[in-house]
Amino acid sequence: MSRGRVYRRCACRDASGRQLGAACPQLARNGKHGTWSYAVDLPSLDGRRKTLRRGGFPTKAEAQRVLDEVHARHGAGVKVDDRETVAAYLRHWLRGQRHRLKLKTLHQYGRYVEKDLIPALGAIPLERLSHEHVATLIVDLETAGRGPITIRRMLAVLPSALAEG
Repeated sequence: MSRGRVYRRCACRDASGRQLGAACPQLARNGKHGTWSYAVDLPSLDGRRKTLRRGGFPTKAEAQRVLDEVHARHGAGVKVDDRETVAAYLRHWLRGQRHRLKLKTLHQYGRYVEKDLIPALGAIPLERLSHEHVATLIVDLETAGRGPITIRRMLAVLPSALAEG
């Protein structure tokens, strides 16, 4: 993985409508013009380079801080994909469990994932999933009349999936 770079760019356009980006002449003259971005090359499973680019940071320090977090997560062996949702992750995890779990267990996990976890948590980016999201899910399930044993079994699927991430 490369160390990455932090740079400033803007959304100004030339006469033909193309974005100037880092080539905007106002960037050199006006220190408040544009926003800060970072780019880092990450290895992919197929051996090809995958460049992760994110922008819109108000300061260079903020962009560098987030880039350092990407390096820390990658160094710890955590998958670096800030756009992956809980739904996509759980479905991928469940497909990987086909040969590990008994058929009945796999079927029950699939029901919990598709009928309860994904509708409640699926749209949340995986990296943003928090205790508050799960606590809200528990309250919603109790309000809907789900029993405590069912809730406990359903919620046991979540840490199992996240532990393998």
